Amino acid sequence: MEIAEILDRIARDHHGNGYGWWPYLGGLGVFHRVSDIVVNGSLGWAQPAPGELVPIYVPPGRYPVYLELVANADPKKRGEYGLPASWVSLAVVPLAAPQVIAEALAAGRLDNPIEDYQPLGPVGAIWSDDGPMPIGWDRAFAARADAQLAAGAEAGRVPNVVEVPAESGDGAKCIAFHVETAAGCGSAAAVRDPAGNLVCLILGNSG
Repeated sequence: MEIAEILDRIARDHHGNGYGWWPYLGGLGVFHRVSDIVVNGSLGWAQPAPGELVPIYVPPGRYPVYLELVANADPKKRGEYGLPASWVSLAVVPLAAPQVIAEALAAGRLDNPIEDYQPLGPVGAIWSDDGPMPIGWDRAFAARADAQLAAGAEAGRVPNVVEVPAESGDGAKCIAFHVETAAGCGSAAAVRDPAGNLVCLILGNSG
C-alpha cells in the first residue's frame, strides 16, 4: 500500500466526499510533501502566536508532512469567502508505514488529542512546541509568516509555505501556510495502533 492511498482515504473521510464544495470550492485538493517536521515531544497546531494552545504529544523524531492544497478553486467562489490563491485544508503527519495506518483507520482507532480551542486562521502552523520559547509563539515570526505567505500568493507559489529549519539542519521545526478560514478552530485526529501508539496525526479546521 502506498501513502497516496492513505492520504486519499483520509481526505474523503474528513470531507465527506465533498469534492467540488467545501473546502474545495470547485477545485480539488492535491497533497504535497513539504519538509519533515522535527519534534522533541510535543507539537503545536494553531495560528502563529495563538495566545492559547493545547500541545499534542508526539514521540520525539522526524516525520514527513503532507499538506492537502487547494490551488484551483473557482475564482468567484474564492472571492466570496475572501480566500487566498491557495490554501491548506488538511495536514497529515504519518508516524508509521501506510499499511499500519490503513489498519488503524479501518478499525476506527481515532481520538481527539486536543479537546480544547485552538485559534486558527488565516494562517496555520505546525511547530515543535518544546523549549523555553517555541517559534510558533513568537509574534515577530507570525508577522514574518504573514508577509512571506502574502508574497508567495502574489507570486503564485505552490505549495505556498514558510518553513523554519530545525537546529539539527535536517527538517523543519515550524511550517506555516494559509488555511481556509480567517477565524476558525484547529482540530486534530490521532490515529492509533492496537497498543495505543500514535501512527498518524490528521490536522484540520473545525470551523
